[in-house]
Amino acid sequence: MSRNNNNNNNNNNGTSYNRSDSIRSSSSRRGSHHSRRPSNLNNLPAEQGIICSLKESFGFIHCADRPDEIFFHYSEVQKCHPDELRIDTEVEFKVSSSANDPDKLAAFAVHPLPTGTVVWETEEEPGRIYHGTVEKAVRNEGGRGGGSNNNNNNKSTDTDGFIRVNVPLEAKENDNDENGTSPAESAKSGFVVRLRNGEYTGDKAVDGNLDLSLSNTSHHSTNSGIPRLYRGDIVQFRILIDRRTKQKYAREIKLVQSEKERKALEKEKKMLESAVPEEGIIVTLNNGFGFIRSNKRREHVYFHYSNLIAPEQTTDVGNGSKVDEFPLKKGQEVKFLVVMDTDSTKGSNNGNNGNTKVSAREVEALPRGSVVFHTDIAQGVKGMVAMVPHPPCPSNRGDDSKEGKIRLLEPITGGGADDASTTTINEVLLHYSDAPGGVFTYQNHRNQEVSALWIYDGDILLFDVIQETMDGSYRAIPTFHTVELGGAIKEPVSDSDQGAKPVMRMLAPTLVGRAEGIVHTLKNDYGFIHFAERPIDVHFKMYDILPDELQEDIRRYMGVEGPVKLEPDACVQFDICAHGNITTSTVAPRGRGRGGASAAHERENIRGQRLLLLPPSYVVIDKVIASGIKAVVKTADPKQIYAGTIDLEEDVPKMSLEERHPLISKMLDSFLEESSYPNGRKSLVYRDTLSMKDDDLVVEMAMLKGEGLFQCTHIPIPGISPHPGRLCIRKVDENEPVDESIPAPPPPAIGTPGTPGTPGLKRKKVKELKSMRFDKSSLIEDLRDDVPPAPGDIVSCDIFQSRRNGNVLVRNMKIVERKTQDSVQTEIVATDGHGLGVIKDIVPKRSFGFISVMDDDAVRQELIFFHLPTDRRGRGLKKGDEVTFDFATEGGKRIAINVMKVPKGTVPSAASKNACFGYVLMEPSHTSLSDTPARKLQTTVSGEGLKAINSRWAGGKEDSKKANQCDMPEEGCILLLEDKSGMFQKKQKRLGRKKRSGSIDSSDSLEYTSDDGKSLSSVDNVSVNGDLSSDDGSSDDDAPSNRGAVDILSHLRYRNGSIAIHGAGANHSIDGSTQPKRGDLVSFIKGRKCNMVRDIRIECRHKATLQRGRLEDIKRIDTEDSKNKGTAKFIAATEQEEVYNIDLAEVISCDAKVLKEKESVEGILHDGKIFGVCRTCDLYLTSKLGMNHKERPRLNLTVKKDRGGKIIAQSMMAKGPDGTNGFKTGWTTRKSQYATGG
Repeated sequence: MSRNNNNNNNNNNGTSYNRSDSIRSSSSRRGSHHSRRPSNLNNLPAEQGIICSLKESFGFIHCADRPDEIFFHYSEVQKCHPDELRIDTEVEFKVSSSANDPDKLAAFAVHPLPTGTVVWETEEEPGRIYHGTVEKAVRNEGGRGGGSNNNNNNKSTDTDGFIRVNVPLEAKENDNDENGTSPAESAKSGFVVRLRNGEYTGDKAVDGNLDLSLSNTSHHSTNSGIPRLYRGDIVQFRILIDRRTKQKYAREIKLVQSEKERKALEKEKKMLESAVPEEGIIVTLNNGFGFIRSNKRREHVYFHYSNLIAPEQTTDVGNGSKVDEFPLKKGQEVKFLVVMDTDSTKGSNNGNNGNTKVSAREVEALPRGSVVFHTDIAQGVKGMVAMVPHPPCPSNRGDDSKEGKIRLLEPITGGGADDASTTTINEVLLHYSDAPGGVFTYQNHRNQEVSALWIYDGDILLFDVIQETMDGSYRAIPTFHTVELGGAIKEPVSDSDQGAKPVMRMLAPTLVGRAEGIVHTLKNDYGFIHFAERPIDVHFKMYDILPDELQEDIRRYMGVEGPVKLEPDACVQFDICAHGNITTSTVAPRGRGRGGASAAHERENIRGQRLLLLPPSYVVIDKVIASGIKAVVKTADPKQIYAGTIDLEEDVPKMSLEERHPLISKMLDSFLEESSYPNGRKSLVYRDTLSMKDDDLVVEMAMLKGEGLFQCTHIPIPGISPHPGRLCIRKVDENEPVDESIPAPPPPAIGTPGTPGTPGLKRKKVKELKSMRFDKSSLIEDLRDDVPPAPGDIVSCDIFQSRRNGNVLVRNMKIVERKTQDSVQTEIVATDGHGLGVIKDIVPKRSFGFISVMDDDAVRQELIFFHLPTDRRGRGLKKGDEVTFDFATEGGKRIAINVMKVPKGTVPSAASKNACFGYVLMEPSHTSLSDTPARKLQTTVSGEGLKAINSRWAGGKEDSKKANQCDMPEEGCILLLEDKSGMFQKKQKRLGRKKRSGSIDSSDSLEYTSDDGKSLSSVDNVSVNGDLSSDDGSSDDDAPSNRGAVDILSHLRYRNGSIAIHGAGANHSIDGSTQPKRGDLVSFIKGRKCNMVRDIRIECRHKATLQRGRLEDIKRIDTEDSKNKGTAKFIAATEQEEVYNIDLAEVISCDAKVLKEKESVEGILHDGKIFGVCRTCDLYLTSKLGMNHKERPRLNLTVKKDRGGKIIAQSMMAKGPDGTNGFKTGWTTRKSQYATGG
């Protein structure tokens, strides 16, 4: 073998030979050198080598038979010119002592040889293959990457390794047969050969003499990919001897077995010696591996496809069928050997206890039905969850699952350890994978993924019971039994039923923490429930709803048929979980409350979980406590028609705690019964915390029902102080003393005698109802259009009580017998005054009706009662007739008498041809605010200093008069757009005047005279007259007074009585829902007072352009008449933010003193100007519950001042400007019992 590669480093820095220099130098020295040749040159043996270095006139030869490098002179070169010599040229020469220095050797008679002639190494035994074990691997010192590098700048050297030659194969086989020694042990007696870098190229050996049946040999490599051998590797090779050094080297090396594989084989052999045969079924198949469920152990056994044993011939698997290949599939039954692979490197520091991995070897298929996992004990068994199993956490790599337990409702008998004995089974195990509904995951409050189950402690399940073969334990598994409607358990009756998938069924959720209610709001991923037992709302997420298959079984067990859709008004049962209270701070708007002070509002934060959908009629909130009970009308409300009070003929008891809270009562009753059994539960522990009110309620009911047998404690939970924690109810035996160390919970209610946990708690006496109030909603439909109930009438009704708040209501009230009128009729007292109006409604059966009164000065349109005359006049009256009448009083009520029909057209039914037109800038109030105190303090200067007008010390008449002034307008406002007849531009002249009493006098007249003397009679053909007074309230009856002209685009005032009551554009509704609204275009004529209008009719709805914006640069001018004077800039809420200069006289909703910079306002845009500016807070209400609720027009509040001298605004009873009562559902947390829509 050539050694050219090993001699390249001796090139003496690669210096080339110069031909011209060598010629001259050789010719000058050749003569003297020849004279120094040894005399015995011809007798010296010829040697071979390779030129390793060339200089100007000499060089060096790398000898093949000696380790030295021999000097030679160019004069000794023969058979070629010295210039033809090159590095690595093979030459033949003779060696002798140098003539100049006898101690040194030199080469003589040097001549070139053909390439490949020089033999550097000789094989020790030609053709023989040796086996050996690497004792020392080749090591690279100072290099990078572990490989050799010929660059001298990288000073790296390779250190040879060593291979210990094994004893010859024949001797090794004899040794193995006799002594059982391993190849590694027999290699200790062999000799050592050298191993050089690069000799191993990664080839693998195939040697039938070595036992490699379990070997999976693969070559080693470094990080750079160069094959490498390591200590302990078994290799095969040839041995060559270096002629220069006489060292033995390994060549043509092939890897037989690595040390890692050898140790693995030894480890595998030891594991197989202790392997345990088992049987099982394949449950998982992946890419190259799988898992087997064994009938001898809980955990699944890992196996690799390389451990499969394919059958060598066809195997009879029964039924005359055979297989000729391994049936690798899920569900295949197999037998195998189980080995325990312990990795001590992952264990403790001492290495004794490591991680143990269970794996299978020699996996072989078995016929179906060969493997037995369990023995069937019972089917269709019902039990209660005693401990919920714990599924594995997704964030953990290992299996941290725990098994649960089920307590059987009725004990069963099973086989004992031996076949002859039997045992009573009271409890079985439950695996999380068999739980109803399966496992689901969710994100907890720490944004961690958590696994959970749908079952809780106390749930009733349906399952089968088996006995495990591996350890004899009893376990609950899915069943083929089903649930029929009403709770009966149905057995599978055919093989087709057995072919269905078995499931474990939930029959009933636990009653601990269970509640019910009605869904009232649904959003995308959440909703709200009206709690049936308290006036609060419970929120839930959509993923809190039980799976459909679980709901179906529970409903059938309850006797409820058919699926239920999630929609508003659907009934639900759920588990309650309190998340504490939420405190919100709200600031009262200006004009409401005192000084706009902030008020804290606290509400409970309760969440519903495990929702069960039920039909709409399943949950009853308003429960009937008495049906068809008779009563006598005691009083009639003079201020509200169809309202009053009744006295019940018999006392009606209210609902008890058990009736208002049936689920809690049922839970305590079942616990009392269960705890009396030997194996029954002795304590109830709530899974989640309850709100303080719910907690107190449960404690109170437990003390009442237990009568001293229950002891209530709490399990503290960190971070929820002052809440005591999770409630725990424990039954105390009669002979067991009460543990004084356990603190008793707080009393459930104020004034309740006794202490929880002691027998001293007495049941409250249920109150009985004797007198009830009713209103129009309490009456049946027919009675609502009939004569209202009068005192003395005998009625029958149903009494309802709400479970939410305990309120008692009268429903389905009807007249049984009306009180006969006494011979002396109720005295009707006539009063001064008469009126004009239109009949709104007539009830012929009862001979009465109602008249809408025409009165321009009325705060609201009056609807007055009248008795239908019995003569011919009464039979001719009908709805819509125009009538005149006189005012009178009957029983303290104002009524109409002497009702007479007038010609059609007396009451205007259409707009006048000379009518004016304008925009409604602001609607009038439905009530008088003259007695409403001002919402800001007013001060006056007295002799003793400043004194608050609204304080208790303000008692003077003058101060009281000022205090009663309000800063909010009562009248409506119209912007005059068109006055084609000039009625507002002409001077008014009074032609006559009469005193008016009560209402309109048809004999009065008013005439408008123009400058040219022409007369304009009343434009609606109805002569009316009134007090024409000036703005300051002064009047002169003796001489005509001139009124100031009103310009176009001026403000005109009106009240609700000024709205037309008959004809096109009139208000047709009694509740005022069709009255003109802000922005409507209306027609009208001039009223009796200056700047007042009447006969207002709607011409077009929403005609005006409403513009939102803000006010800036407000410059107010104080005046004595308290009118709004000054200027401001209106910045439109548009992208361009147009700026309009306005006069503060256009601010009509409030006093200019209360305006703030950049306050949100709204105006009407007309001809490039802004009119009728109002604060948005005066026009609209904004919900405090979020930004998703639209604004709602403010309610016109009915002010009542007969409540102990205080003024109370009944906002929940008042009608809004859009014709609805109260607030829209979901707009506020308050609930209006008078709400009709909107």
